[in-house]
Amino acid sequence: MKKIEFAISAITVIVIILNLFLVPGTSVIMIISLSSLSFIYMYMSFIILNDIPLKKYSKVLLIMIYLLSEFSDQLQPDYHYRSLQ
Repeated sequence: MKKIEFAISAITVIVIILNLFLVPGTSVIMIISLSSLSFIYMYMSFIILNDIPLKKYSKVLLIMIYLLSEFSDQLQPDYHYRSLQ
């Protein structure tokens, strides 16, 4: 897991440097790499920070990701606009 984290971090640093030189297309790669890092830190921070093998908690991780995705839709506000009369 730390290899994946390091690889994505390295890609992010390289993309930021290329973005400073105004290389076209780097903004898309930066968004993808930063989103990947945020996904890793949000859902797998317990496993990464405690050096737990990923195989041991794979089922728990899948259930946790499923539950978070189900409840995230319910947390967003539901706006109803009335037509002005």
